[in-house]
Amino acid sequence: MSTAKPETLIYTVWMLFDRKVPAVFLLFTAIIVSIFVWFKAGSVLLALAAFALFLLPLLPMFFPVQYELNADGVLIGGIIRRRMNWHEIYRYDVRQNGVLLLPQREHFILEAFNGIFLPVPEELMPEVIYRLRFFVDNLSE
Repeated sequence: MSTAKPETLIYTVWMLFDRKVPAVFLLFTAIIVSIFVWFKAGSVLLALAAFALFLLPLLPMFFPVQYELNADGVLIGGIIRRRMNWHEIYRYDVRQNGVLLLPQREHFILEAFNGIFLPVPEELMPEVIYRLRFFVDNLSE
């Protein structure tokens, strides 16, 4: 393996368009849920709250998110900003559509909820894996 430190890799993922997520279906479902709550509870305010609560977890899908893999770690920029340094990553799991970065050495049932998932475009997967092997695998040795 080369000893030269890899350059910073910056890429943007807009799941609404890149992953072909059916936004119309999500909005339609949110509207149906809101109408159901409105008729069952009889409150427009409660229906609007249900609409917002339904779409809140899906918010990152509607906006582009920038991912940066640099010498310090991984930086996720967008509506929700998050940083994970390389020394905090003990394992990674390469998946079909991205990489799951895990902050613990041992496997456990809900580990996917404890890590950070990086959606990676297919053409960038070799670059991301190279950086993970360089930074994470070299630190864990």
